[in-house]
Amino acid sequence: MKRTEQGKVAPEILTGIDLSNSVNGGSSEITNRVELAEAGYQLTVRVPGVDIDDLNIEVIQDKVLVYYMFPVYNQEHADGKLYARVVGNFPIPADADYEQVSASYIEESGSVMILLPFNEERKGYRSKVTIDR
Repeated sequence: MKRTEQGKVAPEILTGIDLSNSVNGGSSEITNRVELAEAGYQLTVRVPGVDIDDLNIEVIQDKVLVYYMFPVYNQEHADGKLYARVVGNFPIPADADYEQVSASYIEESGSVMILLPFNEERKGYRSKVTIDR
C-alpha cells in the first residue's frame, strides 16, 4: 500500500477507498445524539454529504423524523424515483412540547440541532383521580 514519508496511508488511496465505498452503495457515517438541556431535549443530527436544504424534519404523532429524498435510477425510472432515507427517528418524551419543536443549523460542525422544549404545563403535573361508583 502506498504510504507517505511519515508512514501514513497516502491521501489519494483514502480518497479512492471513499469513492469506491460511495459508488458501491456505502455512505459516510451519520451521527445522532440526544442530550438533556435546561430548555428541553437537544437532538443533534449530522449527515455528511447531504446539503442542509435537502434535510426534512417532521413531527409525526409521537416522533421527530429526520430524512432526505434521494433518487434511485433503473430501466423503468430513467429520471430516478425518489425514496426517503430516514437518518433520525426520535420518540418525543411525554414532558416535551411537540408543538414548539425548532431546528437550527450549526455551521461549525455541519449538523442540525433540534430542540424539543419542555412542556411546562405537564412538568410536575399531579392529580388525584376519584373512582366513580
